Amino acid sequence: MIPVTPQPEPTDFGETVRKPGRRWRSKQKLPRDQPPPDPAKLPVYWPRGQKQLWEAYQGVCAYLGMKPNAKAGCDFSERNAPQEG
Repeated sequence: MIPVTPQPEPTDFGETVRKPGRRWRSKQKLPRDQPPPDPAKLPVYWPRGQKQLWEAYQGVCAYLGMKPNAKAGCDFSERNAPQEG
């Protein structure tokens, strides 16, 4: 396992990922403290910050502490519940 130091979020993360996600959730009238009814139908905003995360963490997956294999189709960004911010 590779040691990982938390990095600041990308500068435009709030505008390109967080705000669109919150707007969508609000329009759907979904409570923030509960999972969505069908995660497969969620809009995908994470890729908008993926390149910046890859650069900030120098290609290391902050969740697994390893370098993902792009050829294996490993996605870099995590899609769990968002942090406040």
